[in-house]
Amino acid sequence: MSDLSSAFNDGFKDGFKPLFTWKDRAVKLAGGYFHLSRIGAHEDFNYLATDPDAACAGTTNFGSAITQIEKIDEDKLRLHTADNKVHILEGDPCKGGRCYEDKQ
Repeated sequence: MSDLSSAFNDGFKDGFKPLFTWKDRAVKLAGGYFHLSRIGAHEDFNYLATDPDAACAGTTNFGSAITQIEKIDEDKLRLHTADNKVHILEGDPCKGGRCYEDKQ
């Protein structure tokens, strides 16, 4: 079990409240990572489940901690990082979405 899985497996018990919902998932920011609940179950942050609707967590693929998350629309999130860059998370990252630097 990874440290990330064990650290955030308790959902709301970690003290971080969801910021908003997106793609029917609760979205949280904790420890420099984004955290997405199970689809349709906004208190379920069990990262050990393996089905397609399970919770997931991650960071940008550029290595810097996420400091702020904004919802752009139902398909995109804007991720601000500690190195003062902005990244776009497009599509559900638990189902193959992608993350890229926003150069605008």
